Amino acid sequence: MVVVVVLLVLLLVMMQLLLVMMQLLLVMMQLLLVMMQLLLVMMQLLLVMMQLLLVMMQLLLVMMQLLLMTVEVLRSFEVVVVLRSFEAVMVLRSFEVVEVLRSFEVVVVLRSFEVVVV
Repeated sequence: MVVVVVLLVLLLVMMQLLLVMMQLLLVMMQLLLVMMQLLLVMMQLLLVMMQLLLVMMQLLLVMMQLLLMTVEVLRSFEVVVVLRSFEAVMVLRSFEVVEVLRSFEVVVVLRSFEVVVV
């Protein structure tokens, strides 16, 4: 009879030990689940960071295009300034031509006056 009671108590202890081991296994599985969720969150964060990097690169591209357009506008402005200065030079040259022609007219008038005087 004592042997049966000892065996039953031993069986009870083994069942409790099995229960504790099952609970430990459950806790470990929950820990694994939490770690997997953490990994998922980290992957999503990495994805968001990559998207942010993509947006920043696109913004940089837009800024470079804007800078290129600004440079092109400045170059066209330089061309306009060069053309205006060329026009100014042409006006000055034509003014010089007019002055030369006027002085030539003066010379011609003076010569004709000399002819009249002679």
